Amino acid sequence: MQKTPLFNLQKPVAIIGDVMLDIYLKGKSYKISPEAPVPVVRFNENQYTLGGAGNVALNLKKLGVDLTLFGLIGDDEHGKRLIQLLDTLDIKHHLIVTKQPTITKMRIVDHQHQLLRVDYEHPFQYDDSIRLIDSMIEHLTASHLCIISDYAKGTVALPQKLIEQPCQTIVDPKGHCYEKYQGAFLVTPNLKEFQEASQSNETHIDQLIQSGSTFRQKMNIQNLLITLSERGMLLINDKYTLHQPVIDSSQVSDVTGAGDTVIATLTACLSSNIDFEKALQITNHAASLVVKQFGTAYVCPNELSQSLLSKSTLHNKTRSLSTLISILKEHQQQNQKIVFTNGCFDIIHPGHIALLEKAKSFGDILVVAINSDDSIQRLKGPHRPINTLTSRVAVMAGLQAVDWVITFDDDTPLQLIRAITPDVLVKGGDYSVDTIVGAQDVINNGGEVKVVPTLDNYSTTSLIKSVLEVE
Repeated sequence: MQKTPLFNLQKPVAIIGDVMLDIYLKGKSYKISPEAPVPVVRFNENQYTLGGAGNVALNLKKLGVDLTLFGLIGDDEHGKRLIQLLDTLDIKHHLIVTKQPTITKMRIVDHQHQLLRVDYEHPFQYDDSIRLIDSMIEHLTASHLCIISDYAKGTVALPQKLIEQPCQTIVDPKGHCYEKYQGAFLVTPNLKEFQEASQSNETHIDQLIQSGSTFRQKMNIQNLLITLSERGMLLINDKYTLHQPVIDSSQVSDVTGAGDTVIATLTACLSSNIDFEKALQITNHAASLVVKQFGTAYVCPNELSQSLLSKSTLHNKTRSLSTLISILKEHQQQNQKIVFTNGCFDIIHPGHIALLEKAKSFGDILVVAINSDDSIQRLKGPHRPINTLTSRVAVMAGLQAVDWVITFDDDTPLQLIRAITPDVLVKGGDYSVDTIVGAQDVINNGGEVKVVPTLDNYSTTSLIKSVLEVE
């Protein structure tokens, strides 16, 4: 049977931004220099790759997107090398040669350890930037998606000229001033960039949603996507918020260029008219793949499809809160009972299985809420959890009794319980109803609260303690 392609690309993409050449001088460090306390590296080979907006273009090209790259380079060897790379990769480009040097980042590397970086750069002139922007505007049509890959090197001096065009503009931003991005369709800062631009220091998801919503409205940005490193991504617009947890943070080798992969993959999804929820899932997988590789990297559709397929069980049972609420309401309209329970579920043991199976027997649909890694650390200390959120969600999603899995970053699931309004709230242990978080809300809504006794001699804490004693 023929596979359905991951992307059904319908819109061409134009990229403008700071095009860079990445050079890796690779060798082996074998002694300390007698001239200064620095390592001496015996040179082995040079590697040349596309960086900055060029890496965005490379990622898009590997995903099969029809694209054109616009940028500024210098009249130098690095510029010639960059053009050669683009031509070899069959990436369409319109590069204006300037009097400034081609932006180049040269790294001296011992195996996969970066020892030193040397930058060749000087801000581009305003007139050259305007010439480039004007030439790009002549190329744009309403069907285009426009990416602004801004590294604050002067290539995109006046982004408003592009945002005003009749096409959707996606911005990878830089700097503190976001007024220049007003009206953009999508802006994708990382957490640090967002904190600097919004003059806030929030890190908690709920706080980020609140400050992000205020900031998005103030800047007149249609969609704000905050990338949160090991905590995934947070999308905010005027209709909903979506928090997509990270796929796997346990095998991070190098985050260089991960943001380029995010914006390229998300753009490929938008070009294929994929909805935001699925687009974030796909983009998250792409990011998780590239950070396992050293240096700037890219993913191909087949590799991405395989990653999505391998996590299909997980994604069949996980949804954003807004989507899950809609699904559960449909179940309730069909007179099906929604059962809710929660916990850390750090190391699944027979006590957990018994609790979940008993909880499922109280209704038709079992929703399990799992504490985030940050939440567990606050509750149980810096050495917990043993297993990452991604691993815990994957195990829970594989259990037959469980229908839906959702995560929360608060210390308690109270807000989730109020949003989901389950028919039955289940807690394991020796609690009394009046001490269970959310119990009164469920009862006020006409629901029930059930306490399931735990199995003797089974707890995550005792398991961890016994393992440490054996070691």
